[in-house]
Amino acid sequence: RYNNFCADTTLYGGVLLLEHDVVFGRNPEEIMDKRYNSSLTVEKGVLEITGGSTANASSFTLSGPGAVLRPGESAFINTHNADLSHGFTFDMRYQLQAGPAFGPGLMLSALETFTAGGYIGVADTEANAPWFYADRSWKQDRVFHVLTDVQHIHEEDFDGAVSQATGTARVDDPYAYTGTWSHRWTDADGDGYAEQLQLVWKADGTPIS
Repeated sequence: RYNNFCADTTLYGGVLLLEHDVVFGRNPEEIMDKRYNSSLTVEKGVLEITGGSTANASSFTLSGPGAVLRPGESAFINTHNADLSHGFTFDMRYQLQAGPAFGPGLMLSALETFTAGGYIGVADTEANAPWFYADRSWKQDRVFHVLTDVQHIHEEDFDGAVSQATGTARVDDPYAYTGTWSHRWTDADGDGYAEQLQLVWKADGTPIS
């Protein structure tokens, strides 16, 4: 359940799955100690965290569209510096399965810096991509919880949201429900700071031909 990695960890493909309350990386109190510097970088592939599991590292990086973040219920990352400035792809699989009652997604606690940038890709191109937006759930507006900035320190912002199926924010197909993707930071806990990053689906409300 616990491990004690001191070195840098980079994912170059496949899936790194943290589940069942596993703790990956140094103890939270040690990631501030310069003797125990460590990093968790996703170059390509999927980082999936669910079931109360935690990833701890001195630095955490998502390196671009090839880096996929797939949070489930009770997912945590503790780090000193979080770099999401090159964008990433968000896989909302768990929220699609669980429905509106799903929790707030990933809790990201960056103690010193949290830099945002690039585009948030929407993972909508899996095996059933031609039928993805044919499900009637896309007929209405929808909101997905990407992550929560626990320390309230994020800097800059993302450039927007992009569907992997179309390469733009717009999804337009005569055989599927149509709409537009965007992102927003929301004050979910009412403390005056917009700490929750959300992906927003704005549906046209038009029927399928």
